[in-house]
Amino acid sequence: METHTIPEVQTETDLLAATEPLEATYVLFYAEWCPFSRMFLPVFNQFGQTHTGSYLRVLLEDNDELWEKYCIKVVPTVLFFQHDVVAARLDGTSGRGLTGQELQKFIATTSK
Repeated sequence: METHTIPEVQTETDLLAATEPLEATYVLFYAEWCPFSRMFLPVFNQFGQTHTGSYLRVLLEDNDELWEKYCIKVVPTVLFFQHDVVAARLDGTSGRGLTGQELQKFIATTSK
């Protein structure tokens, strides 16, 4: 099986350019320093391989502009974009992050 890595964008301009032409995109906001982000990244990558839809990653690190613009309080967080507008969000829980079950339920409710 071919390994597939979800594309990554680093700026708001790139994020909007990537999501605008697409009807539906799941975007993972994460940070390498966060252990919960590191645990969730392979889960998100796997969903990108096995589920329909478009998937992107945004490595936040010191990108204060994106933290603030999208009100990211906890990483990892997944935002669902319809074109370039946030239509739904799945926020991580402080001290726990996100699980594959939570992502699966989020995708099921947003892909209708």
